[in-house]
Parts: sequence; structure tokens; C-alpha cells
Amino acid sequence: MEKINANLLAKIRAAAFPDELSAVAVRLSVAKTVFVLAASLYFSFYLFAVWGFAPGITGPLAYFLFPAFLFSTYAFAYELSNYWIKVYSENLSPLRYAILGLCAVMFVLGVWAHFA
Repeated sequence: MEKINANLLAKIRAAAFPDELSAVAVRLSVAKTVFVLAASLYFSFYLFAVWGFAPGITGPLAYFLFPAFLFSTYAFAYELSNYWIKVYSENLSPLRYAILGLCAVMFVLGVWAHFA
């Protein structure tokens, strides 16, 4: 049974994404969708809290949705830079790890500043 399913994930990936650029484009699309969803949820709850619409509920929701909004922002920024690197310059591929580290540090600092 091990030999049959050994390369199953590789076969599925090869069938779904014929080249690497299409896989990067799908990841960018997913990151963009998650960013739009998180941003709309966060800002709508934030505006509800500011306008006084059930501030006891929407205020804490906006407070705890902020890290999700930050994560989706930095995930979208990373995937966008990854897409640009893949499309325009394959030579800058190691730069992805520096951008990932920068986004991770900015996320941790943003969440730390928010909850401090």
C-alpha cells in the first residue's frame, strides 16, 4: 500500500498545476480572498463599535479580529512578493525567505503592540 500512494501528492499537484506559476497564482488568489474577508470583518466591526452599535459585542470582536487582519495583511504581502519574484526574476528566489522573515517579525511586533 505504501508504494501505491508514495507519490500521490506529487501526482495530484502535477495534475492540478501544470507549472509553478499557476500554483503561485492560486496561492495569491487565496491570500487575496482571505485578506478581503478579514479586512471587511475587522473594519465593519470596528466601525460598528465606533458608531455605538452594540459596543459591548462589536468592540471586543474588533479587538480580537485585529490579529487576524494583521496576519492576512502580511500573508497577502508575502504572496504578492512571491508572485512578483516568480514572474519577473527567478534569480531573486532566496529573497522570499527574507521577506517571509520580515513579515513574521512585523506580525509579531504588531500583535505584541496591540495586546500590550
